[in-house]
Amino acid sequence: MDQLLRLDHDRYDRLLKLFKDANFNLLRVWGGGLYETDDFYNLCDEYGILAWQEFLSNHNFSRIDLENFLEGVKSSVLRLRNHPGLTFWCGGMNLIPTIREVRL
Repeated sequence: MDQLLRLDHDRYDRLLKLFKDANFNLLRVWGGGLYETDDFYNLCDEYGILAWQEFLSNHNFSRIDLENFLEGVKSSVLRLRNHPGLTFWCGGMNLIPTIREVRL
């Protein structure tokens, strides 16, 4: 929603209410951007909006420090796992692993 995380609670509330009123039922949080704030996930839960969270990644997984990536995954899952609106996690829509990565 906001890659620079400039939104305060009231602005998140106003925007997510607009999504709810427009009958949005799923929002994608792009993996090339960020993990949204607690305000975002709390309001999604409150309004019954589902969130699709991608893990932070890039187009070339071989250039990612795997240990750092997995630590980020762990900390994000631990922080966000209790949100009923967080429907699923995925590796990123543009992630195309090489044969070497698949064997990891």
